[in-house]
Amino acid sequence: MDIGRAIREIATNKKITQADISRVTGLPDAHVNQLWKSKIYDPRASILFKVSSALQVAPSDIFNLALKYEHPKDKTN
Repeated sequence: MDIGRAIREIATNKKITQADISRVTGLPDAHVNQLWKSKIYDPRASILFKVSSALQVAPSDIFNLALKYEHPKDKTN
């Protein structure tokens, strides 16, 4: 499951930038960038609620889309 990719896809489709998400959520730009690039594997629920609000979607929409994508950390050797 790749939450960052789901956030990125939803935001891109809605023409919402990282800066927009940062401004609406109050999260630091660097944190939003880490989410965007899937560097945060398992973000806190409170962060996802803020981001979903900024994207104007339900948190479940992010999760359902994220389930379609494999995160590099999901791969086991």
